[in-house]
This record gives sequence, C-alpha cells and structure tokens, in this order.
Amino acid sequence: MNTLTLQLDRYELIYLLWRMKTLSLPGIGSKPFGGQFGYKVMTRLASAKQSLQARGLIWIQETEVKINQNALTLVGTCALAKASLMIESLSKDSTPITLYFHFRSRQWVRHSMLERGLHIFDLVESPLPDLINLIGIIPLQDQSGTPVEFTLPKAVVELVFALFSNQQLPEAQHKLEDICLPADLARVLIDTLSDLQQKILIGVTLRSNTENQEGEAVILIRNTQGLWRVESPVGNGSVKLTSISQQEIADLFNCIAQQAQVP
Repeated sequence: MNTLTLQLDRYELIYLLWRMKTLSLPGIGSKPFGGQFGYKVMTRLASAKQSLQARGLIWIQETEVKINQNALTLVGTCALAKASLMIESLSKDSTPITLYFHFRSRQWVRHSMLERGLHIFDLVESPLPDLINLIGIIPLQDQSGTPVEFTLPKAVVELVFALFSNQQLPEAQHKLEDICLPADLARVLIDTLSDLQQKILIGVTLRSNTENQEGEAVILIRNTQGLWRVESPVGNGSVKLTSISQQEIADLFNCIAQQAQVP
C-alpha cells in the first residue's frame, strides 16, 4: 500500500475544501472561519493559497487552480466520503483524543488534529490498528468474582460518565454507595464504574447523495478488570454492561467497518 500523508494548517485546509466546492468536513466545526469575517478571512485565504503554491500542493494552469493528486486523494476522500467513523477516547490521566476515518473508493483516510489548528491526513489500510492502540494492552485479570454481564439503571451510568468526563471520578463511588441496590450488585458496580480508566466512543455516519444517516454507535469502557461494552436495552431505561475481549472488540469493529464500506 502506498504511504500518503499530508499536514495542513486550518486555512490551507479550508482553501482546498473551498476549491473542492465543499466546507463540510467533520472536525472543522460549523464555523470554519472561527467567527472571522470579510477582510480577515480573505487575507488568511490568500496567505493559505501562497503557502499551498510554495509547497507544490496547488498550481495555476492558465486561469484554473489545479490541486496536487495526493492532496486531492487525502482531503477529497474525507470531504466526499461515503462513510465516516469517529473514535473518541477519554482517559483518566491523559488528554482526550478524537480521530476521524473516512472511506471512499476502496480506501480509508485518517484525519487527526493537533494543537495550533494543524490537521494531519494519512492513507491507512484500516482504522482497526488505531483503535487497538488507543485501548492498549489489557492484562488478564482474575474475574472469577465478577459477572460477565449485568444490567443497571441508565441514569446511574450517565451520572458516572458525567463525573468521569469532568475528572470527578472519586465522587462516583460515593454516588454509587448511596443507591439502594442489593449488596452484591452494588459492590460490582463500585468495582467496575468507580475504577474507570478509559471511555471510548465509536460513531458511524453513512452518507448518500441526499442525506447523512447515523449508523451504529458503540461505547466501550476499560477498568483494571478488563473491557466492557455498554449497551442500552430498548424500552426499559436500563443499560447492560458486557465483558468483552480485545479479539471480540476487533471482530465487532471489523464488522462496523465492513458495513461502512458497503456501496
């Protein structure tokens, strides 16, 4: 597989998207110009055009702007994708990470964003290695005293996730202890939810010529006991946590990715 990679600043990306007649790209937000208008925007776009020309990413042929084929492949795949995956990782002791993967014409492009408004595009064979890398290696634990599956009120899980997102996880244990549940289940919940190390969201968007359609969304959590999939049973306001292996995650993710590649 050919290795293609490209780094663009925000206005270089916006300029290329504008030349492709679209400003729709997950990750640049609903206000691509950051609230700036008029003269400032035109000045930044003119500077971006000069930078892209100097880098050989665009050139002027007669009166038409031509885009370098590699840039067209990478940015165009994202802008005109048939399907997109978002992987969002929130870890206990590190900065949140969001990666976007876009599929078109039998190829995947990873779009990641760095600080200072830098965007990186990479041609990849599959999004799976990035997901496995985000999860990391999970050591085998003795789970003899922990059920492989249990159900609990949705409000409890949402509360713990909110505390985790706001870095207030120690408060989660106190909240769980206040809930009137059978002692054995309460202990499992405390052991599982108050020891959260990571939450991963995988979201899918499928695109047609007329509309975008949200596909499957998967939530995974990791603690010192292992990996869990979070599912919401329909109709009864509860959430099911199921222990899941890394191989099962790989199989699940491959299934999602294959669905995204269906014409």
